[in-house]
Amino acid sequence: PIPLPPASGETQPVTPQALAAVIAARVAGSCASDESKAGNVQGVVRLGAELEWVSLSVTDKPVPCPRTDAACRYENGVTIVEELDVPEEFAVTLVLARPLADGVHWVIVTPGSAAPHRGGPFPIGIEVMRALVNDPRVQPRVDAALNRAGNDLPLPWRFSPTTSD
Repeated sequence: PIPLPPASGETQPVTPQALAAVIAARVAGSCASDESKAGNVQGVVRLGAELEWVSLSVTDKPVPCPRTDAACRYENGVTIVEELDVPEEFAVTLVLARPLADGVHWVIVTPGSAAPHRGGPFPIGIEVMRALVNDPRVQPRVDAALNRAGNDLPLPWRFSPTTSD
């Protein structure tokens, strides 16, 4: 894991690079990517041979619960969505989401894999996912030092989007 700098006191809109830095502070990664879409700033850190990853997002799209056939539960202000009973050729779904105090945005953490995970183990543990979704630095506006840490992240950047998640 990569250490994050102390806060500078100046705030800026969150960037995918800042989100990747927050992930990289807790998870050893091999590369990072920006997989943002309209209304969703998303940083991704890929693990090992890049077949597994974890994404961290700040979005204005709430996480519906229940969604499809997934099981939902709430723990300490965090929505946990699990879809574990899927056909063998599909990867299971695990999402942790927390609404932010502004009433508009959500923080979302999702592990991913190019291979099915039959109920686990997931690429990162649930405790790491809880720490990421509850990280107080993850907001629509973040400290400028966090954005700079993301810009200076010592991981290669992947420029092609994920196609198997």
